[in-house]
Amino acid sequence: MKCIFPYIWLCIFLSGSLYAQSDCPDAIVVCGNDDYYGLNATGVGVQELEPNACFSYENNSLWLKIMIKTGGTLGFTITPEEIDDLVVDFDFWIFGPNVSCGSLGTPVRCSTTNPLAAGLDYNTTGMNDTETDTSEGLGSDGNSFIQWREVQDGDEY
Repeated sequence: MKCIFPYIWLCIFLSGSLYAQSDCPDAIVVCGNDDYYGLNATGVGVQELEPNACFSYENNSLWLKIMIKTGGTLGFTITPEEIDDLVVDFDFWIFGPNVSCGSLGTPVRCSTTNPLAAGLDYNTTGMNDTETDTSEGLGSDGNSFIQWREVQDGDEY
């Protein structure tokens, strides 16, 4: 099963009833292959990222908890609403499987490439089947995409 989660690191606004969760304990639970639109991440909340493979920290954060029902591959593309604005720069970290917020450990995947610094002509980012690197960044390092992850039934990230 391929899991695709476009727009994953933004804030959910569905009929005004869900709002961004900027800290791990309040993460929005994601389950399924749905797309998420109109999301907006604002504020850092508590700084929960320790020094890590992607050499960066939280700025404007949204935490999501992804629950894997059927194992396979986990991949996604984050596409900003301002798709032509290369100043818009999304970074992400994936922790797991099955870690607690108080003990996240080292991310299993992360990307902090800046599209302008890397000379890219796009500002999308994510995990796909063509990349071989599992982390990239900071700034000009990378192409904004990293290798998707093999996942098992019942994993949580």
